[in-house]
Amino acid sequence: MNKPAVFFTWDIHYRCRYGCAYCFLHHETETSSIPARGLCADELYRVWRGLYERYGSARLSVTGGEPFDYPGFMDMVARLAAFDTFEFSTNLDWDAREFSAKVPPGAAKINPSFHPDHAALPEFLEKCLHLKEKGYGLDCVTVVAYPPNLAALKDHKAEIERRGISVVVFPFRGLHQGREYPKAYTEAERAALRELGAGAAEEVNAGLAKSHSLDSGPRERLQDRVCAMGTRYAKVIPNGDAFRCCAAVWTPAKTWPNWGPLGNIYDGTFRFDAEPRPCAIHEDGECRCHKAMVVGREDQWRKHWPLGEEAARP
Repeated sequence: MNKPAVFFTWDIHYRCRYGCAYCFLHHETETSSIPARGLCADELYRVWRGLYERYGSARLSVTGGEPFDYPGFMDMVARLAAFDTFEFSTNLDWDAREFSAKVPPGAAKINPSFHPDHAALPEFLEKCLHLKEKGYGLDCVTVVAYPPNLAALKDHKAEIERRGISVVVFPFRGLHQGREYPKAYTEAERAALRELGAGAAEEVNAGLAKSHSLDSGPRERLQDRVCAMGTRYAKVIPNGDAFRCCAAVWTPAKTWPNWGPLGNIYDGTFRFDAEPRPCAIHEDGECRCHKAMVVGREDQWRKHWPLGEEAARP
């Protein structure tokens, strides 16, 4: 995909037809209770078209909830693809062939997750292979090691990988039968997780289901450093509020003024920061962002944030 000028994570809404028992929205109730603004697809198009005219082409990483459950979403993406590019976290519970007929492959990357309680593997794989063949960068499927599904996970992983698509397994975080996971995994289950590539035993014992990359290093103390998140990156939650930190919703944003807010994209009050600011930290002094734009360490984070030439920002 083309290199963008700016980046957004867009939690468009937190609805999903699946309602998986292991979904983070069941235990992160502060997040799941955030209401979506409810704009129609035409209104959302005008919002993002206006941001493009102000800041240039954006890479929108759209998640939720299930983004494609939003009314008119696919047609809106097809229109926005004229100037923005996309990444989607999705369960693929939608028409992949309709999508490939409407959205050019250079404008979108698909990051699917498999949910065996709701989707049959053959139909899910058929969609994956179609989107992969059409050029939507589909090279990996994620799946959660929910205890009731763990026994079948090895076979699911083998079948997906047999078709040329890799699988990333995340340990389950949350309560199951009154026990808190991932600490509650048995020794045998931890061994199975290691065999599936879900992380070292000490990570599982500590409850560290890592975000986005199981081989990312430990969280780093960044309270004395300056971060450019907010000058070219923002996280937008369903009510339109935007924050400079990708982890802003996991703790009340009002508690940490360094997180933002940067305004509201739906109200027209959103503005990127003019200059980098000190890192948006928690009380434990750890950075919750897995790809922080630390000033002076651009060689490390530019591989995650491939900025275009037009983004001549700090």
